[in-house]
Amino acid sequence: MSHTSDFKKIDDVLHRWLKRARESQLAHHLMTESLESRHTWLGVIVVGMTAIAGTTTIAAELEESSKLALGLLTLAAAILTSLQTFLKLEERASRHRSAGAGYGQVRRQLELASTLPVEQTEARIKEAEVALNKLAQESPSVSKRIFDKALKRNQ
Repeated sequence: MSHTSDFKKIDDVLHRWLKRARESQLAHHLMTESLESRHTWLGVIVVGMTAIAGTTTIAAELEESSKLALGLLTLAAAILTSLQTFLKLEERASRHRSAGAGYGQVRRQLELASTLPVEQTEARIKEAEVALNKLAQESPSVSKRIFDKALKRNQ
């Protein structure tokens, strides 16, 4: 096999992995933004509902229909608070942020490798392969909707 042929194969692998690393980095960052936004909005709604329920409870005598509305509001606030805890949005956002940073690091390694002589590039690609395999195993899943959005942005 010729040196030119080897370089072409290495270059092809390098560019495919670089593209995938960019897509994965962007997908995890978009997932982080989505989860943080959900966490914030859910938190704001819960705070508002509990504030209204608490203030109304302290207020004057309530009519029967107001008591029912207050009870439903309090129940809804409790359910949303439970969902916020159960869904672990903040924790999941943090995991996606770490995964995105990991893919960014590999992307930069691959970009650097693309500037090196072919002999040095091979070793860098092996290092990147190990890092990409580890990230693929340890990273949380990205929703199809978010990943498709990342693919469109990366074109």
